Amino acid sequence: MKIKLVYLIEIIKWGFVLWLFLPLTRAMETPIEFARVALGCALFVIFAGKLLYDVVFFPRQHARESSTTRDVLNMVGIVLAITFIVVIMVIFIALFVINYINTNLQNPN
Repeated sequence: MKIKLVYLIEIIKWGFVLWLFLPLTRAMETPIEFARVALGCALFVIFAGKLLYDVVFFPRQHARESSTTRDVLNMVGIVLAITFIVVIMVIFIALFVINYINTNLQNPN
């Protein structure tokens, strides 16, 4: 029963993040809610970093002797790396949208 509850919480958590990103599907048609999407990005970074840490690094770290400080530093490093990746993706998407808008303004068919 406890394992099912853990899975249910994970599904609800990631579903909430997807719901926060939902305005991006209509970004070209209507204005998006910046605060909602920003919160979605922040939660995505935190949840993805925690997931990566729990799945990849936690079993290896605790197979041998580990300290709390090392675990916290690993977690912070992972969250920062995922933040960097998300920021780079957002910049490239923004540049693409700006290029698309400029192209449409120059060639209004």
